[in-house]
Amino acid sequence: MRRLYYLVQHAKTNDSESTKEIIHRFDPKIKQTSRFTGNFEREDLEQELRIRIVKAVDKFKTDDTPGFREFISDLSEKNSNQ
Repeated sequence: MRRLYYLVQHAKTNDSESTKEIIHRFDPKIKQTSRFTGNFEREDLEQELRIRIVKAVDKFKTDDTPGFREFISDLSEKNSNQ
């Protein structure tokens, strides 16, 4: 199972399989969210949520995301300054 970060990087290069996998991973949450709507609107809502996921992936800046060590270092600095 590939990591979400890897899938996002590849989806941003128009890798349709990575995009499908991302949507598949979020499908349980999509269905959970849409269960409170009427049957008639449910499919529309689920489709809209999938579209928003694809748009969010496209906007996500993978170059600006810190690595784990950088993240821990930033946390340490913030805690020592308090």
